[in-house]
Amino acid sequence: MNKPNKAAIVYDSLNEWLEHADQYSDKTGRGASHREDDYTNQWAGGTFAECLNLARNGWPEGYDAIKQATQAIFQRVAMRLPVQETQWHEVPTAGCLDIGRLMEGDPNAWIEQVTTEEVSSGPSNKTCRIVANITTSCTVSTHTVFTRGAAIVALGEALELLGRSVEITIGQCVAGYGEGMPKVSEVRCTVKPFHSRANWPLLSFCLAHPGMQRRLVFASQETFPQDVRRAFGFHTSEGYGRPTDGFTDTGDLYLPAATGWDKQWQNAEVAEQWVLEELQRQGVVLRAD
Repeated sequence: MNKPNKAAIVYDSLNEWLEHADQYSDKTGRGASHREDDYTNQWAGGTFAECLNLARNGWPEGYDAIKQATQAIFQRVAMRLPVQETQWHEVPTAGCLDIGRLMEGDPNAWIEQVTTEEVSSGPSNKTCRIVANITTSCTVSTHTVFTRGAAIVALGEALELLGRSVEITIGQCVAGYGEGMPKVSEVRCTVKPFHSRANWPLLSFCLAHPGMQRRLVFASQETFPQDVRRAFGFHTSEGYGRPTDGFTDTGDLYLPAATGWDKQWQNAEVAEQWVLEELQRQGVVLRAD
């Protein structure tokens, strides 16, 4: 964990992450994981205890808001789901007897019901590994964090509805301060493995709630050895490193860190367009509006 150029914590599960994060922290400066004041609680989306509870039990209100915000996407996706269609075929001697046609003297009065299924476009047996760098600079608003996370949730759920198996990994990656940099600190966990049933309210918190980074990631960073904490600013200063994209494994689809000058996720319409474009890159053929 203590290589000179990189300090990393890779958790095997979200539960392991939460158990590790829920420890005593001696950091009390502005933005510290356990600090409670009006500014920090608003900036992080709640107190440390509130965010820890959401991480353990899910964020149903957030998921409902995501569904509302992305309903246009799912309307488009719904048109690509398998559709059952009932047709009636004439048969010479078997099936159902159509009394009306028989009374009219129609010799083809025997019919049978056949149900066919239209399969969604694109291959249905693919997998997709999504790696989301949830690092955001301190100037990124909670609204932007939510919009970005909502787009990732919508993409993942849409792919699974269309028959793809999705894996989602989240993490923070930051560079340190001072000379001899860049040094990189990484905290990472796969929160939704392949072929597992997705808990979308829980994933909504992991991806779209600022407390995942500003409470729980920060708490993990505060457990690094003191020399590492000093190098990255996790010790006594207010810093938690500079957002960077130093992940060595970026999966099939990678979302980079967000900064205050990144305009994409401040606009819900642009975020929606991103989801539709990513679906098409994954081989999903969407009908035009």
